[in-house]
Amino acid sequence: MRLFELQRDQDETGVSGTGKVAQGVEFDDGICALRWLTATSSTAIYASAAELVTIHGHGGQTRMVYLPTPEIVVDGDEVTVTKKVTNPELASMLRDGFWVEINFHYSHIPATKERS
Repeated sequence: MRLFELQRDQDETGVSGTGKVAQGVEFDDGICALRWLTATSSTAIYASAAELVTIHGHGGQTRMVYLPTPEIVVDGDEVTVTKKVTNPELASMLRDGFWVEINFHYSHIPATKERS
């Protein structure tokens, strides 16, 4: 499963605007779900990424940009999330980008009151 955004450079219709216009997921079987970030949002399912780009790509004016996939490790109550950051400006400064590691802890807190 991969997450992606639709990035639009030019808006021919004046409906969705430019920049990040939609968010989506490509499932392991190739099917894509897309959620528009417009004032009147909608969600659609496509048979493939190629079909989605054929319909919404506007001849290269809209691109499907895959997001970095975080690595999630669960060890008891500790969860570690490692995500590659792909900020182009920082990546060019550091050549190969960089990794950010975020550690947080989850503890189960039992209920102290019973429901009546």
